[in-house]
Amino acid sequence: MNRQKKSEMKQNVIEQGDQQIQVQLIPIEQIIAQYQTSENGLPANRRAELLTKYGLNKMESAKKHHPIYYFFKSQIELFSGLLWIATIICIVIYIISQLKSIPGQEYNLYLAIVLILLNLLSGVMQFIQQIKSSKTIASFQNLIPQTSVIYQEGIQQTIDSEKLVPGDVLFVKAGLKCPADIRLFEQQQLKIDLSSFTGEAEPVQRLLKTEETEILRADNIVFGGCGVTQGSGKGIVIATGNNTQLGLQKKQLESIEQKETPIQKEIHKLVMFITIVSVLVGALFFGLSMAFGIDAITSFIFAVGIIVANVPEGLSLAITVSLSNAAKTLAKKNVLVKSLNDVETLGSVSVICSDKTGTLTRNQMTVCSVFDGVKINEVKWDYQNQKCFCSTNKEIQKILVINSSSSFDQQDQEQNILKKAVIGDASEAGILRFIQTLDQVNYQEIKDSFVKQVEIPFNSAHKFVLMQGTFQNQPLTTIKGAPEIVIRLCKTYLENGVQNPIDTAFLERFQLNYKSRAAKGERVIGLACMNESVPEDITVQQVKEGCLNLCFTGFVSMQDPPKDGVIEAVNDCRTASIQVVMVTGDHHLTAVAIAKQIGILTGGVDEFINEAEDVIEIAEFEPKTCFQQDKYTMLVDRISRTSMSFLPKEMQLGAVVTGDYIQSCTDDQLLAIVMQYKEIVFARTTPIQKHKIVRSFQRFEKIVAATGDGLNDAPALRQANVGVAMATGSDIARDAANIVLVNDSFATIVDGVKEGRLIFENLKKSMSYAITTTPPELIPFLLFVICGFPNALSSIVIILIDLATSIWPAFALGFESPEADIMNKPPRGRKDRMFSGALCWASYGKIGLFQALSLIITFIAVSSKEFYYWTGEYLPLSIFASVSHQDFQTVRLVDALQNASNINFTTEIPTIELLAQYINNMAQSSAFVSIVVTQFSHALIGRTRLNSIFQAKNNWKMWGAIGLMLAFACAFLYLPFLHGILQTVNVRFEYWCYNFPMAAFMLIYDEMRKLGLRKCEKGGKAFKYFYW
Repeated sequence: MNRQKKSEMKQNVIEQGDQQIQVQLIPIEQIIAQYQTSENGLPANRRAELLTKYGLNKMESAKKHHPIYYFFKSQIELFSGLLWIATIICIVIYIISQLKSIPGQEYNLYLAIVLILLNLLSGVMQFIQQIKSSKTIASFQNLIPQTSVIYQEGIQQTIDSEKLVPGDVLFVKAGLKCPADIRLFEQQQLKIDLSSFTGEAEPVQRLLKTEETEILRADNIVFGGCGVTQGSGKGIVIATGNNTQLGLQKKQLESIEQKETPIQKEIHKLVMFITIVSVLVGALFFGLSMAFGIDAITSFIFAVGIIVANVPEGLSLAITVSLSNAAKTLAKKNVLVKSLNDVETLGSVSVICSDKTGTLTRNQMTVCSVFDGVKINEVKWDYQNQKCFCSTNKEIQKILVINSSSSFDQQDQEQNILKKAVIGDASEAGILRFIQTLDQVNYQEIKDSFVKQVEIPFNSAHKFVLMQGTFQNQPLTTIKGAPEIVIRLCKTYLENGVQNPIDTAFLERFQLNYKSRAAKGERVIGLACMNESVPEDITVQQVKEGCLNLCFTGFVSMQDPPKDGVIEAVNDCRTASIQVVMVTGDHHLTAVAIAKQIGILTGGVDEFINEAEDVIEIAEFEPKTCFQQDKYTMLVDRISRTSMSFLPKEMQLGAVVTGDYIQSCTDDQLLAIVMQYKEIVFARTTPIQKHKIVRSFQRFEKIVAATGDGLNDAPALRQANVGVAMATGSDIARDAANIVLVNDSFATIVDGVKEGRLIFENLKKSMSYAITTTPPELIPFLLFVICGFPNALSSIVIILIDLATSIWPAFALGFESPEADIMNKPPRGRKDRMFSGALCWASYGKIGLFQALSLIITFIAVSSKEFYYWTGEYLPLSIFASVSHQDFQTVRLVDALQNASNINFTTEIPTIELLAQYINNMAQSSAFVSIVVTQFSHALIGRTRLNSIFQAKNNWKMWGAIGLMLAFACAFLYLPFLHGILQTVNVRFEYWCYNFPMAAFMLIYDEMRKLGLRKCEKGGKAFKYFYW
């Protein structure tokens, strides 16, 4: 196996002495000798040897995890880990209590079971999401063809593509995908689609020689996975499987480490906070318990109880439910989320680095204007009815139909002409779609009326194609090509159906219109014809010498147009203060033209296209130093101290930066550019440079989303905080991404950002709601240790609060509508945390304390009321404190009842002990009611953070959740068969009413808080302390 891998590593290079020379630079004869092959192909026995040596032609990616892996992974994440620790603690306490015969600790076993079920349920939900995304992505696989045509000992054969070996002679032609990297030794007008590798929409001509040292720009290589758009060719297979350029890029991707998502960071901080506070408070009260003379075992159980009470058991599941709901919502909008955590990350994005071809544009050349010799006529497209409209003359129509070798792929069942596959390069395909849909043009009639006799094919040297034949039995010669070449071949031009000699005035008009279209990044094709025949043996040189009486009829201009909705999406991102950056492999003029058209560039543009020697060097930047202490501040300080002499003194709003410039500049220079310019286009970039661009924005403390569809986008997709791939893009791009856009629409990203922002808002609400039950659950523990206050909430009731009543509104808060247009706000800043100090203070220090106060007052009031109801005497307040920590029910209440002069016993409660138990149970059940009522109020006020609750949109799920909360509470209180299990009783209605004043106070208080904030300046001190 090791020997095979070593052999594979040499596929892209040829050894020559002590040097290794890249395969595109050496003579083809040397490659043939290296693989012991010939232009007729390998002998059968040699093929078998090479297949054993190099292995199958398939990419062996890193082992993909089974979806069950993500289930187990979810069980060791921070929050789940905290719940597992709490589970173990509960089991340990239960075992100790059993060994020491300590009564009343069975609830710890129940709590442990419930926590296990919670964790498992959360894991199952993530497991289901992973299965759904895996199945959907698997349905997109479409990269390598199944069979290939090779020559073996001069005989053409069809074999499985997996059995290709280096040294094979492979035949490729238009309409097929190349299954391996080949070095050409023969080609006939061969063009390939390199958009997945370089981002260039226009097919690239292949040649037999090159001087390009960068292999991805080598003209004599056809790469595995590339589609052949025109012509045919033969070549020697030089790399297969993982050693193709496709495979090498995939290997590099696997080495890029996945980053922790913002929500994972937030949960990490929350878990750390809860853990530290819980342990410190538990340790403090363990010491206090020991100091008050409570035995060590009981003190330990109290301390651990305090720790467990600090854990919001239902919050983990509430977060999972909210994220899962968001993933389902996005799926309906054609956004496929691989991991639930990526939903919120999308909402945190501050920069979108987007590929151009296939992402912002259609990756389909489209005719946008026609110059008829007099003026420019714009093309108007009716995509819905598959029609276009443009003023053209009949000569232009004839040339576009006749002078073309492209045709629709009859194997494609697509009925929409504008989407149907075309055999031919992108420009030919664009012309074919234009002339087929042009109003009042009978394409087939023109095509059938022409009989071709002579053809001079296009190549990059003479830059035109000539076709001559008969049209309706009359001679007709047509030429199509580069406008500056075609105009030189012509003697006259056509104006309103009349041929006129070409003069200076026409040439100026031609140049003005030609340059205006080229400046927009459009591809311009000149057209000419004559009603004469040409000799069958006419040469290119004869045509160049001007021996033909050609008439210039005009030109057509084409571009790869923006996708529907892109302009609006870019504008929405600008409104949301999200910077959209174009990162493309295309030419910088084309990139700038499209960027201006869709709104990425709105003002002046500085160009950074200098060669390496023109770049002023800056001291090497050291990332490790930057990311210590306040890394953002240190970064800005560092750049401000750095020489900025390479930047223009009067900077424009935007900048265009080419790959050559990135190659030559330092990390600091690139960082300075992304910091100083608000609008940026990166052009002619390689995959590694795209990766470097994303890292630069991340060093600037930006949350980066990268979008793309090709191999050249994959490194950036993997490096980004959230990678967004197109469903119809390459397999590697989809594998590298976190999110896949099923409808390939960049505009869909805006929906994802909106949903992600909403998730952040709603998770804060759910988190605030879930943790407010901690103070009323914890404070009775603390009061017992300090002054012997009765246990106002039984342990089993605490479980009911966390997992059966208050959990439902926490779920429902994840379904709230946005309070305002969240896309009009900037992305959340570095200090805008989900679990912030303000949220902690609001939840623990205010709402939580209100609930705790209501619980304590209710417990005391109900205990006193019940004592008076049964005895006719008042219960002394001193009974609620005991320095010696006497049990409230079995000692203090019993003593008080024994001292009462009269007790009204019943047949159900005939003894003092049972009456003491009943009074205690009634007080604890009423305390439970207190939590339910105040949580009802909190569920309402928690629906908004700034707006009045009376302005909130209706959320039926919230009303359903409140209904469930009340239904469960009533079931626990009023179903007789549960009384013995839960130690609850039928709570009198008046005891519910005891809590209404506090619930109303909470409502009024929070409405006043929100009103005050709405009247205050945002970002002021009021917001700092009262806006969570």
